[in-house]
Amino acid sequence: MIHHTKAYGNFRKQTIDLLNFIVAVFYAIPSLKLRIKNIKNDTLVTPRPEYFTHDKSSPEMVRRLTFKYKLRLGAYSLLSIFSFFEAYVKDVLEEIIDFHGGEKVFLELSLNKSQKYIVNIPNEIKNNKRKLIEYLRPQQKDKYEKHTKILKQLEYNFPTTLFAPYGINAFLEKVKYIRAIEIPEILNKALHITLTEDQINQFDSIRKIRNDIAHGRKVTYSMKKVMEIHKYLRDLALLIDKHIIEHYLVIEKYV
Repeated sequence: MIHHTKAYGNFRKQTIDLLNFIVAVFYAIPSLKLRIKNIKNDTLVTPRPEYFTHDKSSPEMVRRLTFKYKLRLGAYSLLSIFSFFEAYVKDVLEEIIDFHGGEKVFLELSLNKSQKYIVNIPNEIKNNKRKLIEYLRPQQKDKYEKHTKILKQLEYNFPTTLFAPYGINAFLEKVKYIRAIEIPEILNKALHITLTEDQINQFDSIRKIRNDIAHGRKVTYSMKKVMEIHKYLRDLALLIDKHIIEHYLVIEKYV
């Protein structure tokens, strides 16, 4: 039994690593500010910044670098968390495809099923199908139900099933170039995950904030709100993961 997808495992690790880093920063910056406050002269001798060992900033200049660090760290953290979620969605969709043998095999599974009885149609299917090849007449409902039931028992592929390979092919192409704005639609129409209007609006709101930060229109964001967004995206990822495992990571090779 699969408990979590590989994609979710990566998403969880990335977010935990980020949160641990945030905690480290919230330890480090206050300690640095306290050290600077206790310096009597204008020379910061030790410790020098790792990697930037050539930096000669005075204590006052370093202190200025810490201005609004919580809000700036919040903004950069939101960028990262949303990117991790966006990557999770793409990765988990690719995991579905890989689970079923890759793009070619996945598409062939659907083609083979849909093409069954296209050319060589058994007489029993042919005879019952003929009863349904007519424009719908409501007064013939009992007849339609009778022959539909027989065809279902014979595993006849009705028209909607015949369209499935086209849908699979469109899905494969969409996964390659999925954009964040398309995620709710794919969850709903491709994966049959029903999101409430509030969930969709909240996701779109987070996406727009991410865009504002990325384009420099908003460079600060409170850590409290970031943690709320992290919880929302984590819960959404768990919902997606559970649904995908239950309905899409099912071995179909021997059908």
